[in-house]
Amino acid sequence: MRRIPTTPALGAATPPRSGAQALPGLLGSALMFAVLGLAGCGDKDGEEDSGGGEGAAEGADGADGDDGGEGTEGTDGAEGTDGADGDDPPDPSPTVVEATFLCSTSGSADDAIIFQLTADDPQGVDTLDTLAGHVNCVDAGGTDLMASSPLPMVCSAEGMCTASFSVNTTYPMDCSTAPDHTCTGTIYDDGGNAGTGTFTWAGR
Repeated sequence: MRRIPTTPALGAATPPRSGAQALPGLLGSALMFAVLGLAGCGDKDGEEDSGGGEGAAEGADGADGDDGGEGTEGTDGAEGTDGADGDDPPDPSPTVVEATFLCSTSGSADDAIIFQLTADDPQGVDTLDTLAGHVNCVDAGGTDLMASSPLPMVCSAEGMCTASFSVNTTYPMDCSTAPDHTCTGTIYDDGGNAGTGTFTWAGR
């Protein structure tokens, strides 16, 4: 006779499973917890790694932010020499461009020693004092023949200056002894500045 299976009544206790039946369920639960644990560790490690990256970035920023070493102080520049403003101003004195003296002979007692001088001046040749120039001559022995009375020299507006005297009259010098003398001419401008030049013997 065929038996009809019956359903346990509600509230009836379920008979316990055998160990073989319970083992798959336990293994499944353990595996699930292991997977969840690994997932949790992974998230935590990721957060820690991320934090480490931020720390490294902060460290890099810190390196960039370090104060640079103090620059060496610049050495003091060498003191400049006095500039043009400190230089002495140009000499305003007139200058002698050329000066010669010679003997003018006429075959008579009227022989004369003539002095000719060309002058210039930084302020312009027209600033020369035309009547202030003079000539001095020193003989071979060192005696200034004109110390007590220099020979007057007159200059033109173009800077041409001349002086002369008749031989053996005012000064003890004639055409034969003139080459043995050292003669100088002194000129002045209207500011009182003086310039001096030496005459060169030009002969007769």
